[in-house]
Amino acid sequence: MPIYTKKFTYSVYPRPKFNTSEPCPEHKKYPYLLRKLTIDPPNQVWTIDITYTAVGGGHRAFVIAVIDLYSRKVLAYNVVNTMDVEHCTETFETVLESKVPGKRDFI
Repeated sequence: MPIYTKKFTYSVYPRPKFNTSEPCPEHKKYPYLLRKLTIDPPNQVWTIDITYTAVGGGHRAFVIAVIDLYSRKVLAYNVVNTMDVEHCTETFETVLESKVPGKRDFI
């Protein structure tokens, strides 16, 4: 018998009041440029992922991560309380300054 049935515990999944996965109809849609690209070496393609979780008092914490698509390693992350572009830029610049010094010319 699983432990959660013995302890009478269960998970609660609150419905989000906003959905960040639904695209805004006014925003431009860009094509996916990596569809036919073979990613061979590490640090060839990075991506930024933003996710959120509920914290106390009905607030949210956003986790911004920069991920190497070849190795799937998290190169940097940042936990913030708003989903502003400045936080994404700050997290990305952290990777540029610490992981690949002197390689800023490839952007």
